[in-house]
Amino acid sequence: MGCTRMTVSLIKWSLKRWFMIFCCLGLTSMTWMLYKLSSPSSRGHLDFVAQYTNPRLAVNRAPSTLPSGHKIDIDDNQPQPTVENKALLIHRSSRTYSSVTIALLYSRLKFDTVRYKGSSKAMFTKNSLQGQYSIIIIEDLLIYIDMRNEDKSLISEYCKVYKVGIIFFTLPQPRMNSIDYDFPLSFSSVERTVDKYIVNETEFADIARHGVGHDMNHIKDWVQFHPSKATHRTLAYGQTRDSHGIFSLVVLDLGLEDGVVKLFFGQKHSLWIHKILFLDALSFLTNGAMKMSKTRLIQIDIDDIFLGSSTGGTKMKAVDALELKNAQSVWREHYVPGFNFYLGFNGKSYKAGLEEEADGDVELIKQAGHFHWFDHTWAHVQAHKYNNLSKLVEQMELSKAFAKEHNITVSRTYSVAPHHSGVYPVHEQLYKAWRKVWGIQVTSTEEYPHLNPPWFLRGYAHLDIKVLPRQVCGLYTKNLNYSSYPKGPEALERNILGGALFDTVLYNYVNVYMTHQQNYGHDRLAIYTFNKLFELFTYATTLKLEGAPPEKLAEDYFGRYPEELQPLWLNPCDDPRHMEIWNEEKSCTKLPSLLVVGPQKTGSTALYTFLKLHPDIAANRDSPTSYEELQFFGSPNYNKGLDWYMQFFTDDSLINFEKSATYFDKDSAAKQMSSLLPKARIIVILLDPIARALSWYHHQRAHNNTAAISLTFSELVRGKNTSKSAQSLLSQMMKPGFYYDHIQRLRKYYSDSQIMYIDGEKLKSDPVRVMSDVQDFINVDTKIDYGNLLRFDKEKGFYCIVISNTKSKCLGSGKGRSKYYADVDSETKEHLERVFAVPNSYLKRLLIKLGVPIPSWIEP
Repeated sequence: MGCTRMTVSLIKWSLKRWFMIFCCLGLTSMTWMLYKLSSPSSRGHLDFVAQYTNPRLAVNRAPSTLPSGHKIDIDDNQPQPTVENKALLIHRSSRTYSSVTIALLYSRLKFDTVRYKGSSKAMFTKNSLQGQYSIIIIEDLLIYIDMRNEDKSLISEYCKVYKVGIIFFTLPQPRMNSIDYDFPLSFSSVERTVDKYIVNETEFADIARHGVGHDMNHIKDWVQFHPSKATHRTLAYGQTRDSHGIFSLVVLDLGLEDGVVKLFFGQKHSLWIHKILFLDALSFLTNGAMKMSKTRLIQIDIDDIFLGSSTGGTKMKAVDALELKNAQSVWREHYVPGFNFYLGFNGKSYKAGLEEEADGDVELIKQAGHFHWFDHTWAHVQAHKYNNLSKLVEQMELSKAFAKEHNITVSRTYSVAPHHSGVYPVHEQLYKAWRKVWGIQVTSTEEYPHLNPPWFLRGYAHLDIKVLPRQVCGLYTKNLNYSSYPKGPEALERNILGGALFDTVLYNYVNVYMTHQQNYGHDRLAIYTFNKLFELFTYATTLKLEGAPPEKLAEDYFGRYPEELQPLWLNPCDDPRHMEIWNEEKSCTKLPSLLVVGPQKTGSTALYTFLKLHPDIAANRDSPTSYEELQFFGSPNYNKGLDWYMQFFTDDSLINFEKSATYFDKDSAAKQMSSLLPKARIIVILLDPIARALSWYHHQRAHNNTAAISLTFSELVRGKNTSKSAQSLLSQMMKPGFYYDHIQRLRKYYSDSQIMYIDGEKLKSDPVRVMSDVQDFINVDTKIDYGNLLRFDKEKGFYCIVISNTKSKCLGSGKGRSKYYADVDSETKEHLERVFAVPNSYLKRLLIKLGVPIPSWIEP
């Protein structure tokens, strides 16, 4: 009996032991797999081409359900894996912008692109509970089929753990009929005409309208899928008139066999119906995280009303004016509720041209009450050509008088400049005239930041006027007849059916279109184009096209993208189109090619003073508020615009430079600097961050800062006071001293060859040697000996400018203050050394990497 009891106990003990070993092995296996997915060492040869970011990034919990209600067991008491709201696009193409890339850019989604080169071990995770991607897109199914098994496993395991789906597009070709593949869906490449393409899945289709047929006769090659009933769902199918009948063109794999949800398209993304379905796929497979609103606000401007050629024959006739009113009425009723044409008029050209064109002008005036009107300047002048505000005011007053004479109600909130002149690049006089005469609140332009590519068009605000991006639609002043459309009528049809114009409606929430009055005469190409476009979107999608006044468009646009209210000033000389509409008296050569960015209290004023001694180098004129520092980038001064900045630089024959020590630690400064001055050279001065903090503290005491006067340096840095003023001062003392972070931000926008690092102690103790190095860095034509210009002043403790053999000119009494400072107590110094220890170690490694001498104050 005792033996039996002992045997049973031994068996129980063995079972428990083996169970614990089994659990440990399972946990170890899972930990190893997650490590392989997240370890930097797992990165292989996936070539990360680019990363595009959306500032309004969401982080989403992994989906708790699969399509068709298949549940995933989740223990809410345990931390759950999450994924960033970001896509991974895998492709082979060397093109910068593929159709999928354009869709993601237009949609403002965050994504990475990866060019597959035969092997891959990408880092998909940030840690075991944070995945980097909520959707994976493979641009061609053959890319996946050709992958090594370990690469497929890497993607598959990631998708299983984080419940991430995959979208596959296909490029039909004979090879697809003779290859092996390792997922449970068979397919074949076929040559077949699709008479009807039908989306038939109501749960999946959101933007795409289901149950309607689309003619696809122009596509001859397809990938046909052969789904099984248990694991696959046909989302769209093709129908033919011959014996082949119905076949699957878009299939959803529920992942019942391998745990990965996959969506297959039987053609490439650029097919217009696939562009629509792709948006639905993103929303569906991310549980709505990438869902787009279905409202599209539409405005069509007609520029150059009354303006025609000197010989006549290009303007609208009376019947065209009536047809314009009819089109507006039809579109309001059937396609775009609330729609209005916005007519930009040039009163000086009224009734000019042929007799029938004059009749057309008269008819437009008769029908004026049916349209919305805006001032396009009296004589169609280009604003950038006039530096005199009164000239532009005169033009607008003439337009106002013309409107009053002919009983035209003109918008007092919206206007567009001829040729977009003066809008961007900004010509201040135009904005001031608009505000003075009309009280304009909204305008639009196609030029910000550049005309092309159109998916990067953005809005901004300047002088209380909101500037919306304006879309081109492929119709210009010379496009009068269908048959003579550039590259043939087929090009116009492609523009409507899946081309650039199609994309603007599909992807943009707000669209302001530029057309011209010439497009509404002759063959009335604009009416034909937009009627066909609106009909297509009404029939094929559930998008809600709506008209709205410009103020509502601006409210909606900047409500979605508030970060765009802050403009980004670019260098006009980098864009030939911008140069054409920039005042000829303005010159890019006046812009500085050298920036001393600080930080503050490191010797930047001394360097500024020494640079000014060079005959080939010129500093900016003093600002009335901040003296030698313009403090343009990263500050409220940036909103004053490029004209404000350029007024401080007067000589374009010298090397212009400016010194603003605030640029170094301002988060937005580096990006703004590189946008306007991409070729500039940058000088950074590095001083012991503890000494720099102490110097700033005493600088603030000298300027009667309340916190600096009431608190000692030690009390501040040890956090003895949490008042707002004390915390603000502490931030100013400490933040600039984290050099590594600020330098890395600079290096994101400037190459290492454009940045010079100066040891602040060397600048103080041996400025002659430092200035020799600075001249080499700037590459001046004439190198001077600063030993003849500078002399050490024993009383001040630093070098001063030589005036004569017996006289020197030193910096003001506020400089060189550190020699009078009491020593920092050892406890505070040790505290600060701990604070800066890690950042300084990163800085040291970076300087070694860059081949820059290590300052003596950095611990060895």
